[in-house]
Amino acid sequence: MKQFNLGFIFTRIFLQKRIEISDNISILPISNTGSNGLINDIKSKLNEIGYPLSQSDYINFLNNHVNTGQSVLIEFRSIEAKTFNEAIDNYENKAIQIVNNLSVISINPPQLILGYALSSEAQNGVKFFVPNDRIIRHPNNFPGILDAIPDLIKESEKNPKFELLVSLFKSALEQSNWKNKALYLLILFEEASDNEDGTLAQRLKSHSEKQGYFEDLNFVAKQLGIKIPEGKSVVDLIVKLRNSATHNGTISEESLRQYNGEWIIPIIDKSDNFINL
Repeated sequence: MKQFNLGFIFTRIFLQKRIEISDNISILPISNTGSNGLINDIKSKLNEIGYPLSQSDYINFLNNHVNTGQSVLIEFRSIEAKTFNEAIDNYENKAIQIVNNLSVISINPPQLILGYALSSEAQNGVKFFVPNDRIIRHPNNFPGILDAIPDLIKESEKNPKFELLVSLFKSALEQSNWKNKALYLLILFEEASDNEDGTLAQRLKSHSEKQGYFEDLNFVAKQLGIKIPEGKSVVDLIVKLRNSATHNGTISEESLRQYNGEWIIPIIDKSDNFINL
């Protein structure tokens, strides 16, 4: 194993001073000179680790970040890993966890743009991060779906609640982690059905049947090769995921078992199909 010092740079976030999280973790504001200072600092850091930024990339960075303002650097010192790639990958989520908490104080949505690893014992390296947008998909190429667009727009203009639901759906699509995506969609389903009576399960079943998507969800699951147990539905799956997420803060085998959702665990294990659902 080799020792590395890691850095993760987040833009679109402001911090007034250096903060020490522990003996080997620090958060540092990158100079308060606006976007030009940010890009120059990044350029200097890349030069330091042997990955110089080309002039054309430098100009593109300046143009793209004119209005993004401040940035922060999260440092991890004396991290053990075999390679710089492994070091960065192992600590990416930790850096995101830290900056997400920082965003609560700064009231800004941080964006990870790069991570780097420095070592006197191994090769230095850098990893660039693209925005957390999902891969562009093409699910709208079947007859009739585009005809719904004018109606969707009209409904959003006159119905504030419908506009909120559309916004929640769009926010869900922006999430790269399926659990975060699921949390947004679970909130969407709960909000959509809140005018119905009864428990969440009863409200959601009633709403889905009235609006005509109860069987659609089951059909999509079947098309994806997901086997819903006899007597259960995708709506039942949604309710169990919601209980697991809201009461425990995450969706895991342990939290699903706690709320009698054992039957969902084999479905989640087929992650690709489940994420598509």
